[in-house]
Amino acid sequence: MTVVGVDIGGTHITAAQVDQVQGKFALGDLVEADVNTRAGVDLLIDSWVNIIKQAAGESSDFQIGIAMPGPFDYENGISWIEAQGKMKSLLGLSVRDLLAASLGIPSTHIHFSNDAEAFLTGEIMADHQLSDQRVIGLTLGTGLGSAFYLDGISQDAKLWTAPFRDGIAED
Repeated sequence: MTVVGVDIGGTHITAAQVDQVQGKFALGDLVEADVNTRAGVDLLIDSWVNIIKQAAGESSDFQIGIAMPGPFDYENGISWIEAQGKMKSLLGLSVRDLLAASLGIPSTHIHFSNDAEAFLTGEIMADHQLSDQRVIGLTLGTGLGSAFYLDGISQDAKLWTAPFRDGIAED
């Protein structure tokens, strides 16, 4: 079965098929696009689906792993993102169900993880010397992402909401 890895950000989407044996993709296989994340639900989902289909290629039976910023219910595929106006049209909706319907695949074939967790997991996989260490990963994009790695597991550190000066760290 084909596996497509997807990174969704505040302004873009990147996707590629993942080699299940090596856990890698070829840089030449990356499909990327800027996305208007302030768009309505249909336009936003359609833009993501277009890139995912390009990455999946000829395969009609595929699974997707999506690295997604928060706040997001990763287990159930529901978006709680509303800050900065980006992806606000998805607030409270099942992104999993919307994508599954548009792609024509079972919703059970779509898996979400926090983008900072996914980043840190990839770094640990790439540098096995880190796998027995305590590691923190920070991602800076439209927002602040953070994760920590301990005892073989990457977890969202949620530092974006930490108090900082007159606001929060993400400010």
